[in-house]
Amino acid sequence: MSKIFACFALLIITFKLHAQKTEWLPTRPYEPMNYDSLSPIWYHTFYDRKGIGSDTCDGYNFIEFIYHIEPIIEDNYIYVAVGTRNTKDLNTGALIEKRRLSDGELVWQSSLTYPEVGRQEVPRFMNIVNKEYLEVYYLKRNKPFDVSDPYYLLKSGVSYDMSLSKRTFELESGKILTYLDSSDTVSTNIKYSYKTGESIGSSKLYSFDKNILFVAHNNRLGKSFYVSHFMEEDCDFIRSDTFWISGIQRGNNVAKISDDSLIIIEEVFNKPTLLHLFNNQFKLIKTVEIEKIDFPKEIKLIGANSTGILIECLINKDLLYHTYQLVIIDLNGKVRKKVNFINENTYIRIYDVLDWSINGEILLMAKKYVVDTLSNPLPNQKYEVNQALDFWYADAQNDPHLIKRYKSKDNRRYVLPYVQKSVKLVNGDYIVFLLESAIDTISLKSAGFENDFDARASSIMRITPQQVGLSVTNIDETTPSGLLFKVFPNPVKDKLHIVANNSNIDFIIIKDVFGRLCYHEFISGKFDLEYQKEISIKNMTAGIYFITLSTGSRTQTLKLIVE
Repeated sequence: MSKIFACFALLIITFKLHAQKTEWLPTRPYEPMNYDSLSPIWYHTFYDRKGIGSDTCDGYNFIEFIYHIEPIIEDNYIYVAVGTRNTKDLNTGALIEKRRLSDGELVWQSSLTYPEVGRQEVPRFMNIVNKEYLEVYYLKRNKPFDVSDPYYLLKSGVSYDMSLSKRTFELESGKILTYLDSSDTVSTNIKYSYKTGESIGSSKLYSFDKNILFVAHNNRLGKSFYVSHFMEEDCDFIRSDTFWISGIQRGNNVAKISDDSLIIIEEVFNKPTLLHLFNNQFKLIKTVEIEKIDFPKEIKLIGANSTGILIECLINKDLLYHTYQLVIIDLNGKVRKKVNFINENTYIRIYDVLDWSINGEILLMAKKYVVDTLSNPLPNQKYEVNQALDFWYADAQNDPHLIKRYKSKDNRRYVLPYVQKSVKLVNGDYIVFLLESAIDTISLKSAGFENDFDARASSIMRITPQQVGLSVTNIDETTPSGLLFKVFPNPVKDKLHIVANNSNIDFIIIKDVFGRLCYHEFISGKFDLEYQKEISIKNMTAGIYFITLSTGSRTQTLKLIVE
């Protein structure tokens, strides 16, 4: 009888233990994720110091990246905006951080939470002014939340008014100097429609001097977007005009490609048929028709620069595989490269484009679940699953192939290369961002991997080209006796001037830090009487290059920095 009673008591205790609320992991901020053979230059986890001592996440607020906020690199620092939230379904605040590029250490942090702001206010754009101030533009809800249901409208698909606001931070200390709040100004009200489960994160802001552009959904289905143009005048944002964009299915297909131009993709009948190029006053410069692509479905604008754009198209959705096509298009609408990529073992897009060029080279970072005992696990079953960070590379002629894999030794957490754009530094290193989650188990449910334990953080790390699997050619400056040539300006943005000491130069070669040929020209007879030549480097992405001139018997190589 006593044994039966003991067993019964044990069952009750076990039931109570399982019925209790799951506690957050006590290790936050997290120790660095442990990957085999991966030793980043530095690795840090974001956390909100104001959350210490609260009831959420063992003293730390949830930390998530805010969609589409591009970090800023200035001198030897990186400026990052990340979101904080104290519920599982709503961004309620933000961290603005300044970190050193050399070691990633925090210089200053500005934390604004929902109770301080009074209503949801999320950063949308950052801008450095005169190397003295950091301007952060926000999208702010006009009305305070309903205390009984603070995020009902975010899930209902109902439109309501938003407005613009701006904080100016002192670049050196992070002190807030000014705050422009136009939430009660009718001229800045923005009708914004939420899709089910969507947050404010899918909107964008761009700043050109005193011009502000806001990009957002126009209806719940996301089939059209609009771009509103605002002028900042007398401490207010005055809306001047709106550009309507039809048929965009996914993402915000708008990008700032330089300090004085903006590009928009417009789909006509669900095909990306038009490119619109605007100047910094939001005046239309030109519209070109895009060459027909293979899979005009769920299109996203991944990247854009002064040479072209990179878009993502969905080819197919299988049970645990998404197949995408990445398409590189120049600014005349011509397709320059198409590659296919399978995002394995996932029901959401979890990869990031680290680098690409108009010549067709693409570097990807992706997450993959690695199951050692079963190559294709079935839904609704649990397995011991490891995860890996994969790096894929495509050269100018081929599709992406796996060049490096790091398996995780941490079964309590996983990471997603998701949402936040990575940054390529001028020396070739990469700053990458990972959304981390803590988990009890990894199981297959609802036709895909899901986590059962949703304590989130976000991390930032710096890695080298060699660590992502790229082969770096050792190129260095060589100076024979008697200089063959000199170049100016250096750093250069557009046109490079070469001055030689004689007219016997045979050729010019420019290579990047990986040894890839970027420019090649035979020179004989093409220098002027003063042995000068001008070449355009506007199609080269920012970074370090090496330029070589040869006379046949002698060569000289100089380092060239393209901004």
